[in-house]
Amino acid sequence: MRGEAWWLLAGPAVLVAGLASAQTPEPTTISVSGSLEAVSRYVWRGLALSPGWVVQPTVTVERSGLWLSLWGDVVAEGERRGEFDELDPTLGYDLEYGDLSITPSLVAYHYVGQPGVPDTAELCLELSVPVGPFSLTTSHSVDVRSYHGAYYGEVGASWERELDDAPLTLAATFGVGWGSSRFNEAYAERRATTFDAATLDLAVTWRLSTAAVVRAHLARSVVINGGLRARADEPDLLFGGIALELER
Repeated sequence: MRGEAWWLLAGPAVLVAGLASAQTPEPTTISVSGSLEAVSRYVWRGLALSPGWVVQPTVTVERSGLWLSLWGDVVAEGERRGEFDELDPTLGYDLEYGDLSITPSLVAYHYVGQPGVPDTAELCLELSVPVGPFSLTTSHSVDVRSYHGAYYGEVGASWERELDDAPLTLAATFGVGWGSSRFNEAYAERRATTFDAATLDLAVTWRLSTAAVVRAHLARSVVINGGLRARADEPDLLFGGIALELER
């Protein structure tokens, strides 16, 4: 990662670490979790960022609500098969205020071996609250590096049910995202503030043990703005994957 990205991480790291220390003075254990997912397409905010299969590993270390994760994207097809083309560290902090969950975070996007694609970073805020059998979520991200001020927001609902007679959990998530004119100009070559994409994701999770689960999912993503659809190579995407998730 370029040196500038570490400077982006340093300030929020000190702030979040101080907040965590102030709110949780008692020492607690450190938890480590990880996942390894094979997915048929790398899809980000309605955009297809890979022509085919990729493998996406994640490692997360958490203590007292403060967490640091490293997510990667590994090419699974073509000339660069087996190589990383993206590495994204994220620093975040989970807060609870009654039923409301609040997660501020900073993510740095580092594109490996992709000349002409600038590294960047976003400040993010996610809010989630349970409403009956659903969880309502909204997230907001603002670019603070290469595309200063580019904003992307999402709102969605999720449902989850654990089966009584089997170690299976069913889940469904629906979300709609919108981008500012700066965001759409940078990523979709259209300067307009508009709703960008809608996504429906269906998943089933099989618990292998107290520390391991296998999750399979199938998703449909649709670009919903006419101008963006005209510029997109694939405005409608069907993709899926399977992941092994571990927690200690």
